[in-house]
Amino acid sequence: MIEIFLKQVQGVRISERMVSRCSKDLIKFGKFEILPLHPQDIFILKAVAGREPKDLEDMKTIVEKRLINWEQLVEEIKQLLEEGTSTRVVLSTGYWLERLKSTEKLEIADQLLD
Repeated sequence: MIEIFLKQVQGVRISERMVSRCSKDLIKFGKFEILPLHPQDIFILKAVAGREPKDLEDMKTIVEKRLINWEQLVEEIKQLLEEGTSTRVVLSTGYWLERLKSTEKLEIADQLLD
């Protein structure tokens, strides 16, 4: 099953920066062509959606495969906040990162969590 979001997920807008980081490999479904978001942007949006167990498993996989540029992730969140996105994006991302570190025993830098 694939979910398609055109402009936002749970009140977090899909930014132009996210679109610019999309994979250039189109996924084709009949007449439709989709550019998948970069894994770190998927991580942010899954953190905001926070549906268990699927989103947790997807976030875990993204971290385990080292698909996140942590500096870029933090910068994206800062930019979203400056553009008026709810602080929920920070709280949700922080919550899931803490959870992945504590319960899933993944390596997440303490400075990132601060």
